Amino acid sequence: MAEDKKHFFEEKLTTGEDIDEDVLLQSFHRNEHSSLKILLGLYKGQYGRLLLAVLLFAVKHTPVWVLPIATANIINAATGHEENAAAVILTNTVIMAVLILQNVLTNYYHTYFYAKAIRNVERGLRSSMVRKLQQLSITFHNEMQSGRLQSKIMRDVEQIENLSAQIFISVLSIGMNIVVAFTVVISSSLTVFLFFLATIPVAVLIRTVFRDKINSRNKTFRREMEETSAKVMEMVELIPVTRAHALEPLETNKIDRQLRNVAEEGFRLDVIQSFFGSVSWAAFQLFQVLCLAFTGYLAFQGTIKPGDVVMYQTYFSTIVNQVSGIITLIPIISKGLESVNSVGDILLCADVEQTGNKRKIKKIEGNIEFQKVNFRFKDAEKPVINDLTLRIHKGETVAFVGQSGAGKSTLINLVIGFLRPQSGKVMVDGNDLEEINLRSYRKHIAVVPQTPILFTGTLRENITYGFDD
Repeated sequence: MAEDKKHFFEEKLTTGEDIDEDVLLQSFHRNEHSSLKILLGLYKGQYGRLLLAVLLFAVKHTPVWVLPIATANIINAATGHEENAAAVILTNTVIMAVLILQNVLTNYYHTYFYAKAIRNVERGLRSSMVRKLQQLSITFHNEMQSGRLQSKIMRDVEQIENLSAQIFISVLSIGMNIVVAFTVVISSSLTVFLFFLATIPVAVLIRTVFRDKINSRNKTFRREMEETSAKVMEMVELIPVTRAHALEPLETNKIDRQLRNVAEEGFRLDVIQSFFGSVSWAAFQLFQVLCLAFTGYLAFQGTIKPGDVVMYQTYFSTIVNQVSGIITLIPIISKGLESVNSVGDILLCADVEQTGNKRKIKKIEGNIEFQKVNFRFKDAEKPVINDLTLRIHKGETVAFVGQSGAGKSTLINLVIGFLRPQSGKVMVDGNDLEEINLRSYRKHIAVVPQTPILFTGTLRENITYGFDD
């Protein structure tokens, strides 16, 4: 397996600006038991852009943090009938106007830097998966439905991109808002700050109660989506056969059953997420009402000024909304981390056809020999090819005839190198296929598959496939 990984890393792919495929792959290999560590590792090489995005976010978001203070200052100046009240009101108004206007430019560059990083990683992930699929063995592809692979490349990478966007937008915003709110409150009133801290245990408790159920539903829903994608693709490919045998209702009913399964799992996921969100919302709204009553009582006692009630209520509302936002994001984060594991199923797979370091073939005469070849498919009760010895000389035309499953296609796949015998040797011009570079060998052979395949494009492009000249 170590040799397979080394070979895979040696054949690098240019995936675009600042993206190194080795970094993406090594992140999966080093942290395969931690989805979050994998996600962070994927952005190695993008940390500069992300740091700029964070700094710009802090600047652009200042109006939200300063507004409660400016509001409290204006209310206190107006109700206190101070001599410099007009100056205080004007100063706070001008400061807020400047902070609001700077948001336009800083928000643009914040989005530019974080979006550039996320889209580069998204492209790099898909490129790495496509390259790995080209290197995985034919046995792997025979066992893995193409619809599942398509779902991993498109849907799961999209979920990872969505998770990244939420982390660098929503989670960043939530974290900064909470820190600023707590900082302002603790510098103003330790009593009110201690009241604010009471929200944290509640958030942790709610998260703990719902975590396992949400993760389980997410995993089940993803698997059903992969199964649906595979079955729909299979149905589309078999439409001519289905139509020829008048079996359209049978195929329609089969897909309908699968769609019902997806709908049911999606419904269960929606219900648990909605219940989770409503419990969280109700709990924090109660805290917000208590905060209003508590600070109102402090103002009545003369401990704080009337304008401070508005400030504390605004900051507490900010904290409540941010904590509620974290809870709302948990399902999205769970989906994203589950998709990281799904993508890892491909990038961590060791079933790679390793031929890069073997001897290359420059010319093929066409002498083929099977020497006591035995081959058994995985989980099969008996071998499909048993102790076969056969010589085919160059220039000969040979046809294999037999019933379905007799081993005709298996023989051809052994000659191409798609399959490898459990014992015995397959020789071409005296060369054991186990000892040569199969890519260099296959450049000299032509294959017409059992099922005709047309690539997207013109007839000319299909006929000349693989010939650059």
